[in-house]
Amino acid sequence: MNQQMTIHLGPVMPGWGSWEWLGQEMIPAFQRWAHVETFTYDQPPPKHGTVIVIKHPPPRLWQQSLRASAVPVIYAPVDFYDSLREIDQDASWLTQINQVVVHCHRLKPYFQPYAPVMYLDHPLRFITPQILKPGRTGPILWVGVHSNIPPLAAWLHQHPLSRPLCVLTNHDPVQPSEWDFPANQSITLERWSVERHHSILNEVSAALDIKGDDFRSRHKPPTKALDFLASGLPFAIPRSSCVAEYLSQWGFRVADPTDEATWFSSGYATTCTQFAKSIRPTLSQDNIANQWVKLLSS
Repeated sequence: MNQQMTIHLGPVMPGWGSWEWLGQEMIPAFQRWAHVETFTYDQPPPKHGTVIVIKHPPPRLWQQSLRASAVPVIYAPVDFYDSLREIDQDASWLTQINQVVVHCHRLKPYFQPYAPVMYLDHPLRFITPQILKPGRTGPILWVGVHSNIPPLAAWLHQHPLSRPLCVLTNHDPVQPSEWDFPANQSITLERWSVERHHSILNEVSAALDIKGDDFRSRHKPPTKALDFLASGLPFAIPRSSCVAEYLSQWGFRVADPTDEATWFSSGYATTCTQFAKSIRPTLSQDNIANQWVKLLSS
């Protein structure tokens, strides 16, 4: 690779998961192949190298200055857009892009009218140091922002779980009844933190992901599923989801959370362990950074 390549990575957005995951934590891996600088929209746009914009598009004047400099631009929208209409409204920005990198395959057709589009995975982040042994006991884990708790609670009213559920979210703990969780479902609510996310993986027996039916929820990256599976946790998600569709491309048939006989079976636990061994090297930070650098080199 070209050791003199310069990557401008931003905008720096402390506290935003997209920036921390694809930007801040990836810098050391990118630095193996390139010189890395970060930017904010309070600064003038770079005039050399390649710009990688994560999630948040620039203000209009910043876009215009960037276009005038003719610097190559890669845009990773992650889950920024709330509808097809919002994507179309950003046509002036999207037609300026050299490459759009999506993290959900279902988004590709929506961006193709404006720029070349490709899919890249996130690197693994919230995983255990070693793959967990099958057959663990303990609660089921759900991790997500508090806006996805109402769909989870509604789902539980229709599909009660046989094991306790631990909910890790970005909201101060409240009583489960305040989120309208079923009274007969054992629920523990905890405030999310990086440290707690890592530690709780050693306390649970399985994981699931339930979301709503809005545009963002239907086009989420499979990062959470891949992290759970890379730790060896038996993971379940509705088979109609984009994540289940994506996992099938790996040859992995994910369990549906309404089918506990499969989800909690020893055979499925063994399958998850085997899958963890295959994806850990493929989705490492170094390997994902190498894929990005290959893209930038081309």
